[in-house]
Amino acid sequence: MGYEIATRCRGGGNVADLQFFKASTARSRQVNVVCSHGQGTQRVSVTFNVRLPAQIGGVSVQDGDVVVVHGADSSVSSLSATVTAQLPQGQQQALVALFRIGNQGLQPIGGKLVSVNATNGATVTVDTQGWAAMSAKTISATLPGGFQGQGFVVFFKDGMKDAPFVGAYFPNQPGFDRYGVLSGAGGVYLGNFMAEDSGYNNQLMVLKDTGGNDWTVSLPQPWTSSQFSPSGASFTFSYPNAQAFTLDLNGLAEEQGTGSPLRVSVLVYAAGSSTTYTLPNLGSQLGYTFRTGTSVSYTVGATLRGVDSPIFSAFLGSSEPTLSEALLRNLDLAFALMRGNYNVP
Repeated sequence: MGYEIATRCRGGGNVADLQFFKASTARSRQVNVVCSHGQGTQRVSVTFNVRLPAQIGGVSVQDGDVVVVHGADSSVSSLSATVTAQLPQGQQQALVALFRIGNQGLQPIGGKLVSVNATNGATVTVDTQGWAAMSAKTISATLPGGFQGQGFVVFFKDGMKDAPFVGAYFPNQPGFDRYGVLSGAGGVYLGNFMAEDSGYNNQLMVLKDTGGNDWTVSLPQPWTSSQFSPSGASFTFSYPNAQAFTLDLNGLAEEQGTGSPLRVSVLVYAAGSSTTYTLPNLGSQLGYTFRTGTSVSYTVGATLRGVDSPIFSAFLGSSEPTLSEALLRNLDLAFALMRGNYNVP
């Protein structure tokens, strides 16, 4: 049995004014509607005074090596470094990682998990004990013609509040095609890869639990113009093997009375090889009308993998799940987006 939901939001901000959802009860029995976003996680400034051992995993630590703490970094000098990072507030585990960056690219060396009570202005001393080696794993990808791409891998372990960087893929920089796996730490290594064409009209994205292994990115194919057919307030999606379609529209709807533009978002679960959706005319109930004689800009998306994951809802901005190893384990999300315009007579 199928059902549809329509919502009018008045919260402003980066949230669609009109939100439409269509699915079958076999596909989804829950809909999260968000009309405003909270303040997000409060971050505080924490300074790490780091002392490094002379060797980690048989690799001698050198001046110029880079200590990275959750997005912040500092170079090593005389086996010491000071890093000031922005962390989520509260008690947590944080990863202090060491990399070498040079002619050989990005070389993961080692790291250490430390317990932190993150308050603004706090100072953490990281001593020479308990450092573990990182083993390097490769990242590779084959891009469609005309596309450029880059990616990175983050690490998460229960007890952490954040997922810090452990490696990257930059195809134009030799040696930037690897990430580090911390010996004995467990946890989840989550790869994030994005590719775009030169006009930024097509975008491909993947989120993947790499399992701590070499990662060959499996990208979806780009949209073609024939796979999306807009006509006024009706739309046909025919991207093959999609699980769901998203659509963001600007210029189609306006508020009754004021004429103020209303942003529209749509989530429709796929129904076979071709899925057609028409926006319902609920103007009298929700206070909107569709424009005529106008140009509409759109972003259409196909979800190829992972539509049942809570992270899919987070990607759409309709939920903010708490990170956990269980949530991220075996995650595999893949999206293809296309941007364009069409005219409404």
